[in-house]
Amino acid sequence: MQGHRHQKVSAIQKLATGNHHPSGQQPGQIHPVAVFELMHKPARGAVIKHGGPRPIKSRHAGTGRRADGPHAHISLKWHPGNRTKRAGNETQIRPGIRRQRAMLGHAVTRDGAHRRQGKLHHSSDKLPDGSPRRLAKYLKRFAHRHRVSYFSPVTDPNPQTPFDTALIRQRRNRAAADYGAFDFLKTLVATQIAERLLDSNRSFETGVDIGSHHGQVRAPLIASGRLDRLIHTDSAPDMLRHAQGPRLVMDDERLAFANGSVDFITSALVLHRLNDLPGALIQIRRSLRPDGLFIGAMFGGETLMELRTAFSEAEAEIEGGISPRVAPFADVRDMGGLMQRAGFALPVVDADRHTVTYESPFALLRDLRGMGETNALNARRRQPLRRATLMRMAEIYTQRYATPEGRVSATFQIVYLAGWAPDDSQQKPLRPGSARQRLADALNTEEISTGEKPSQ
Repeated sequence: MQGHRHQKVSAIQKLATGNHHPSGQQPGQIHPVAVFELMHKPARGAVIKHGGPRPIKSRHAGTGRRADGPHAHISLKWHPGNRTKRAGNETQIRPGIRRQRAMLGHAVTRDGAHRRQGKLHHSSDKLPDGSPRRLAKYLKRFAHRHRVSYFSPVTDPNPQTPFDTALIRQRRNRAAADYGAFDFLKTLVATQIAERLLDSNRSFETGVDIGSHHGQVRAPLIASGRLDRLIHTDSAPDMLRHAQGPRLVMDDERLAFANGSVDFITSALVLHRLNDLPGALIQIRRSLRPDGLFIGAMFGGETLMELRTAFSEAEAEIEGGISPRVAPFADVRDMGGLMQRAGFALPVVDADRHTVTYESPFALLRDLRGMGETNALNARRRQPLRRATLMRMAEIYTQRYATPEGRVSATFQIVYLAGWAPDDSQQKPLRPGSARQRLADALNTEEISTGEKPSQ
């Protein structure tokens, strides 16, 4: 939309963000009302109205606000070309070159315009917009309809955090129906957690399973005889519908349990996709009663190292650069430090490495999709993966990681965490220098002072 060269831009418009256009003085002229900006992208769309001058206002697409002024119909058309830079870092779209043209169509209701704004919103979060009170009422109805005891709001996607939590929830809900066909790792981890619970030589009354999926850990834990009651929690309602026993839809990073309210907490293959892992561990420790036990399992740093390498080399070769395709996983040493930082007493961290073979790399990708573990990094590339890059990745993967049987291998490292809530009854290390008996006497040997060498 171009104005006459003699028209002037008002001072208010100069202070407003977005592309500046002269304000018309005649009724019936077309003027921009608001510029829609997609996340991290320049403004590309505009709402048009009839009437007098009004400054341009910056707005994110899909925020749920309605256009001001008379009713308008938005139709967007793209034209190839380039953008040019003007003074003051202002972007100008030249006519005939890459631009987006907003055209005035037939008059429609404001609700129609609102629906069209919603189409520009790419967030996968289906929770309704509105006041916290309306959201709370919606969540209560949801919990009653799906027979779950509580629903706490989940976090919205935040580009400053590693993971897109709304996308993770969406993909886990998508994978919920057929997750039983891809739960071999979850079942393996559930058995290992039950064995570690038996090693504790303690019995617990109430336990909580964070990130339950279909509740695979319930059977081995109850069968161990060490746990009387288990509450399942998950941020994906569709996953939780398949679990048996008490269920609680809850954000994995915001526990809904009071301090010192449960005896035992476990988590299987969920902690690796949390944005605030140290904060989650601190909440777990606070939720435990004194001398309560936490046993968790998560993917470790060596997980999917073959897929990470193949994707990086294929993308660098085909596209001239790489983008994050496989999420980073914590190392065993890092988790030991985090357990101590969270305040757990007597922390223990160990890892198991499992090698799974597949017919092809595409079978591995199918399993990851079935587990709900596909790429959900906020830094991921938003364009679809090129077919040439995908095929080149498969070639590199097959050449480097093929087995003698003609299959390909994939590594899954499982890191197990165990720690106790502090209690006065627990054993504690003595103060250095407070020993009353020499180690040499206990071992029935001769003591050698520091710096002296044993005689020949």
